[in-house]
Amino acid sequence: MWQYFFPPLFVVGILGNLTELFVLFSPGMRNRANNLLSAMAFADIAFLLCLLPHSLVNYPSIATNHLFRIIYFHIKYESLAFANWSSAAAICFMLVVCVDRLLGIRSPLYSRKEWTKRKTCSLFLGIVVGTGLLTAFHHVSYHCFYWDLCNGTQIHSKCFHVAADTWRKNEINPTPEWLRNYVRMGTTFHSLFGIFFPTIALIALNVALVRELKKRSNEPLLASEAPLHHK
Repeated sequence: MWQYFFPPLFVVGILGNLTELFVLFSPGMRNRANNLLSAMAFADIAFLLCLLPHSLVNYPSIATNHLFRIIYFHIKYESLAFANWSSAAAICFMLVVCVDRLLGIRSPLYSRKEWTKRKTCSLFLGIVVGTGLLTAFHHVSYHCFYWDLCNGTQIHSKCFHVAADTWRKNEINPTPEWLRNYVRMGTTFHSLFGIFFPTIALIALNVALVRELKKRSNEPLLASEAPLHHK
């Protein structure tokens, strides 16, 4: 999957989001909705870039490169942490976009109102900081060990989850209990508030959006039929 499925997805995702940003940042296109879509595009690009090293490591010619191995082993779980962060931020921006569209359909006057720069910056900063705190546990979830073989020409690494019972060489896990509990709680909170509840909310918002659009599309028809019925 990393070798054959992710590369075209990466190319299409990067080009698609860059094209979207080019359009959204063009003159006359700056408004509340487009600012939200721009933020979501930036988050999507960051997500794909963070996953790129995990795709490259599946190609033998790259995976056996000494410099790449040094870099990859040191950023492996950090890049996954940032990928989870950008993914959670993209989901939050998507939620705000859905809410904004639903409110705009229900109240046409709402869509004409623009947010102040302060309100926009506060919302964006709140989403970035909030999702960063929600996914921060990923940065400390693994402890990795590194060693060189073949006279320093081959670097190897093995990582252990900080909440795991087993450790290297059958040693007792030296991770403090408070850190283990933090990672366990962080995993649960991220699963609930970063994936499960947002997914349910997105489904509910899109269903409400479709229903509202159907209701609005029937209103002109009813209005046009009323005079005929009167006659």
